[in-house]
Amino acid sequence: MTVAVCTRNRPGPLQDCLASIAVLDPAPDAVIVVDQSDPAKAERVRALCGSPVRYVRSEPRGLGFARQIAFLHCLTEVLLFTDDDCLVGQQWAGALGEVFWVHHTAGASVGACRPHPAHPLPAWAPAWITEWGDDDPKIFRHPADPATIGGGLNMGFRVSAIREIGGFDARFGPGAPLRNADDADSLHRVMRAGWAVVYTPDAVVSHCPPRDRSAHEANEHSYGFGLGAWSAVASAEGDDVPTRWWWDAFRRALVRSVRCAPFDGPRATVQRLRVAVELCRGRWVGTRAARRQLPFGEARAPFKSADPREIPLRTRVPRAS
Repeated sequence: MTVAVCTRNRPGPLQDCLASIAVLDPAPDAVIVVDQSDPAKAERVRALCGSPVRYVRSEPRGLGFARQIAFLHCLTEVLLFTDDDCLVGQQWAGALGEVFWVHHTAGASVGACRPHPAHPLPAWAPAWITEWGDDDPKIFRHPADPATIGGGLNMGFRVSAIREIGGFDARFGPGAPLRNADDADSLHRVMRAGWAVVYTPDAVVSHCPPRDRSAHEANEHSYGFGLGAWSAVASAEGDDVPTRWWWDAFRRALVRSVRCAPFDGPRATVQRLRVAVELCRGRWVGTRAARRQLPFGEARAPFKSADPREIPLRTRVPRAS
């Protein structure tokens, strides 16, 4: 199995992340770092990636694009992802990868998240930022909502399943035109193709919370925008299931902004209204992106250039029966 870490401008947290990966038991067959950092910090990131870590430079931005690069450079049947601001448990890779040997219909696996030992959760932050996932294994199939399954900081894929769905969508993820929902899109399409997603509580990562409240609020805006854009792109491909989740999120943001206003104060109320606005903005931008067909990734041999124009558009994935 291969462990991939996609990073941008965070050499400090990445160093801690790689240190936790170095003591994994069992050790992965390969470790790939896909770096989209600015030139000033790219050299620091490269210096962290000595043997056996493979450094791959990516000039185009976007987490979906970075995941696609990791996929195209993966030479094993299992590809695991974590974020550069996470620490992985010693048994993380073994637990997340074992899913694919135990469950032959599993196309993806997800694990649990716990608070970062060196960065406690701020008083203003909701617990779900750094802690989610219970102690019971679960199997999810289409049309399960990816938001209730897991997240991109702790997930793995059977490479043949990713190849079947055409790879990761370079339009999604932080830094990409559609800003987020890269993990939701990939998990959903894996399930839509007939594969299962398995949650295992034994695969644990620790996540560093946002540095301040404004950063957390910006992340929530990005989540809303990405969900809206993803639902529009999926709808344009004939898949209306994400549109239901988008509508539920929009309605929930509006209702909570009204019901909780007397208790949470004006800042929280404005934040929920802003999320509702971003959900609508994302839906509009996603509709335009689907019409223009922005670059997407497709499974093929690793490419020498990181030019997104060399990544062809994916073919549609048939719905699961």
